[in-house]
Amino acid sequence: MRAAADTTVHLSEWAASARFRDVPEYQNVILNAWVDTVGVTLAGYRVEELAPVRSFAREAGLGAPGEAQCWGDGAAVSPAGAALLNGTAGHVMDYDDVHPIVHGHPSTVLFPGLVAAAQHVDASPERLFDGYVAGLGVMTAMGVMFGPDHYTHGWHSTGTCGAIGTAAGIAVMLDMEPAEVRKVMSAAASMASGLRANFGTTLKPLHAGLAARSAVEAALLVRAGASAHPSAIEGALGAVAVFGDGSWPGGFTDPVNAALSAARRSPEQLGLKLYPSCLGTHYAIDAALDVRKQLRGEAIERITVRIPRGARTALLYDDPTSGLESKFSLPFAVSVALAHGLPGPGRFTDRGVGDPATRELMARLTVAEDAEGGDAAAAMDRRYAEVEAQGVHGSRALSRVTSPRGSAGAPASSADVDAKFLACAEGLGESGARDLLQILRHPLQLQTLRGLFPVSGGERIP
Repeated sequence: MRAAADTTVHLSEWAASARFRDVPEYQNVILNAWVDTVGVTLAGYRVEELAPVRSFAREAGLGAPGEAQCWGDGAAVSPAGAALLNGTAGHVMDYDDVHPIVHGHPSTVLFPGLVAAAQHVDASPERLFDGYVAGLGVMTAMGVMFGPDHYTHGWHSTGTCGAIGTAAGIAVMLDMEPAEVRKVMSAAASMASGLRANFGTTLKPLHAGLAARSAVEAALLVRAGASAHPSAIEGALGAVAVFGDGSWPGGFTDPVNAALSAARRSPEQLGLKLYPSCLGTHYAIDAALDVRKQLRGEAIERITVRIPRGARTALLYDDPTSGLESKFSLPFAVSVALAHGLPGPGRFTDRGVGDPATRELMARLTVAEDAEGGDAAAAMDRRYAEVEAQGVHGSRALSRVTSPRGSAGAPASSADVDAKFLACAEGLGESGARDLLQILRHPLQLQTLRGLFPVSGGERIP
């Protein structure tokens, strides 16, 4: 067995050689993630929950002139400012993609960080996508090294794994040698953060923005000559020791190979969201939509939701009082789907959280956790939801879902992704949205990424 201390050496070597052209089997998945991330970020710029972060960015001077764009209005600012705003906007609706090993949201950290750095140095689109392959792989490997209980212990993996993985991806995009990639990872480890206690608040989406900014800053710091200790990932006082759940490396016969295998295959498990709420609600939303169809309009007297023990890890709010809290509420998600059908962005808002029809069904809903099937808090492959409803006239409807729509087990098509993008980008107008979609679908045909996003006359950071 190779020593676990070798892992970041091998991982940085793998990352430095990662190329988009060498993974044809994953290219469509990655392009879908690219289109999806830009779409949800454009939509995120229009929601009120982003306002405090935009105000902060102005007061903090993050709108200093630069080449990196804020995707929502096209303003060209510093790479750190653009990464922060775009990462936060991409996650503010909780509509962005997910990864079960990362136990978080990869692309809303990766693409904002990579694009900001690429526009700053004028890196080519091809190198950006090389950086994405490398960054997603490192992020997934960090998920393995931190262990499945990293998340359940309270860390938000989007911020922790996200900062380190994205920093590695930026370093690769900047053509750094493996030793420098490793140094960038070590620098980012000191910047990684994010606590799940802040789910349902402004800080939750900000974790993604902070991770994207930290990744940009870690790469540019090392590029400028800053030092970082090579043991800051795996050493006695490093990230794995501090953030990890203790399963690494002793829980693996060959820990190095386990990390590298996860890195190489990381795009296989990317899942896109078709509802703007925590992934933990999606199993039950799909089941509720099926139950609603079965009942054919009959009023509902009683609802039972059955889930495995631990599946409510991120679902902190049984009685949400805000739009942000409603995204992390299992009773709300099920009830809104039963009351209104397909739940769009307008349902998970401050106004939507008080909807009388939804609230009436919430009062008739019971959640039961299966204690015999093991703890699914850290095991996404054990997740499911079963929704059973009793109609007022005696009808009974039941549905069980193990792979929600859009997940790797029931993947969204490119047509699904394009339709979601056009809905999210409606602020550009129909022709503007379609024009941008056409560009995003063929990014390697671009000569530069600078000026990619349309400039609007709306509110900007400066």
